[in-house]
Amino acid sequence: MLFDLRDLKHYPGKSQSFSYELKVPEFQSENQAPLQVSGIVKNVSGVLMLDGELSGNLDLVCDRCGSLFESEKTFLVSYTLIEKYKDEDNVFVLSGDTVELDDIFLPELILNMDMKILCDEDCDGGEFGGFIS
Repeated sequence: MLFDLRDLKHYPGKSQSFSYELKVPEFQSENQAPLQVSGIVKNVSGVLMLDGELSGNLDLVCDRCGSLFESEKTFLVSYTLIEKYKDEDNVFVLSGDTVELDDIFLPELILNMDMKILCDEDCDGGEFGGFIS
């Protein structure tokens, strides 16, 4: 979703909320509801701050047993939106007066995934348990 920042950039104290649905074909079936993305962009003393949340269900494959399962994911993001690159954490460099919110939330989704995806903490691997660690 393309979010227009022109109304916020030059007005300290102003804020604007956003809400949209995000479909991620790599992690969601066609029949599954899209992920919900919502948040707010605030101009805090001339600096644009984005706070948001992504939530919804993903179709994942267990790394131990190979079974398909649905997993609910919810996480928060917080970024400072800047116009010139700075080597700092949680900054997003703008190119113009808009920000593509998918460019923030999709990488965050990947970064918030577990290193080892398990259908259950106690998954023994089923029939594949002896071959997959």
